[in-house]
Amino acid sequence: RKEHFIGELARRQLQEYAGQDRSRNKADSDSVNIILPAVLGLRDTEEPIVLGVGATLQDYATQAPLLQKKLTRRHEVVFRYGSRAGKSIRPNVVKTYTYAQAAAGLISLLRTDEGRIRRTDWNDETILAIDFGHGQINVAVMDRLQFVMTACFAVDYGFYRVVSEVQNYL
Repeated sequence: RKEHFIGELARRQLQEYAGQDRSRNKADSDSVNIILPAVLGLRDTEEPIVLGVGATLQDYATQAPLLQKKLTRRHEVVFRYGSRAGKSIRPNVVKTYTYAQAAAGLISLLRTDEGRIRRTDWNDETILAIDFGHGQINVAVMDRLQFVMTACFAVDYGFYRVVSEVQNYL
């Protein structure tokens, strides 16, 4: 029920250290509370929505159920600026599927919105996905359309730290 302004989130993220707080509930993060409702608002529909979201690989087991509980509900998006200023919509997320982040990217490429296999050329292939995040790098490996769980992992080192190290070096 709290109001959020997306520009404030961007400003804050530019100034924050990208440490990963493993103890916090990611379902209460700015990404979930600010960005996701804004993206739902872009759809401009109140028809039922089935949502697929990514959770960091290291935190997947604990965070996936929390994200599903938080996101599967009716949201409210109020437009304050632009051509839709004053308009309000209530996107209704009826089901949320949570995937490990790097795996979520592969699944979105592999399947259509209806769930059918889109990439039959992957049947006999090994596919690598690397997700360079702000504070983490997530890796997922899929072999013959099955995830190789021992090869899916996260490294607690992301874009923020890489850029900071390069800046310090220069």
